[in-house]
Amino acid sequence: QGFALIRTHACALAPGDVRVVSGKTREFQGPPAMPFVPGGDVSGVVAAVADGEPRLRMGDAVVARFNGSPRGGLAEYTVVKTALTTIKPNGVDFCHAAAIASSGVAALVLAKMLNHGDRVLILGGSGGVGSDLVQLARRFGASFVAATSSDVQLVRRLGADDAVDYREHNVWELERYKREPFDVVIDLVGGGWHSARRCSASSPGILKCGRDGGRFWTLTPDTAWFEMHSIADAIRVFLAPALWRRVYTFFNRSIPRYQFVLALPEGHESRAELLALIESRALDVTLDPAGPFPFTTAGVRAAFDLQASRHARGKAVVSLFHNHLSSPACGSTSAAQRAAAR
Repeated sequence: QGFALIRTHACALAPGDVRVVSGKTREFQGPPAMPFVPGGDVSGVVAAVADGEPRLRMGDAVVARFNGSPRGGLAEYTVVKTALTTIKPNGVDFCHAAAIASSGVAALVLAKMLNHGDRVLILGGSGGVGSDLVQLARRFGASFVAATSSDVQLVRRLGADDAVDYREHNVWELERYKREPFDVVIDLVGGGWHSARRCSASSPGILKCGRDGGRFWTLTPDTAWFEMHSIADAIRVFLAPALWRRVYTFFNRSIPRYQFVLALPEGHESRAELLALIESRALDVTLDPAGPFPFTTAGVRAAFDLQASRHARGKAVVSLFHNHLSSPACGSTSAAQRAAAR
């Protein structure tokens, strides 16, 4: 009860997949034993369900995120938790559906936290979460959206009002942003707080101070690739910095308010909302032009190498059913993706 077996059509990678394979967080994310099957965010067709399952039926096309730790997705068949599984509409192909299983949900959670009229800066606007968030931020009330990326053209095509190539410019020193500071900075890269905390009432920067509504949100600790083998490591990497900064900035309103956002809610409703947006063409999910990758040793290794590089443009997706973009499994490339490929 509570689980379903699906025939996997596509598996989308995320930073957690790289961490699990690396073994650097084994005591928390596994794997519990070797060998194991990596990959957590999947789409496919239901092959078996428990008697009495109220939502899913055999033959349903679905998308599901990992349960607990990302494992089991890169296989012809995988077991998914039904509470984390959503029916896929016919108008969304399997690769784009898998791509939003976790990353799209995180972007949606962040977008819904915005206030109407917020000026928003996204650090990492062309990654898996960022490429969705650039679009969703405006939909949920942002008046101005800027993003940092090494692919500023892609970010602008996705709807950003401004884009900054972080290799050429230090976004924290740009005078145009100091003249009109942001209400929210969303860090999808890691390490941005060290610059954000220098923005204060006495030394104005590109982010408003807390008393003026300035907020700093992040999904990652200061270092994106970290090791965590003990409770002490977990406290050092996650708990202590997040709690201290949250409490300190609650009382010290002269600097921006800090929040570490837990953006993977239980349930299937957020994925259903995103899939409806994709089907209506209100959300253009970006897959890295190098993929979808074939379900071969070389293909999976190439997908993991791209994810580990932290320079994927959109999502790195492995297609298990067909191995090219024109296939029924992965449909056609998005408008932004076709332009990027050119």
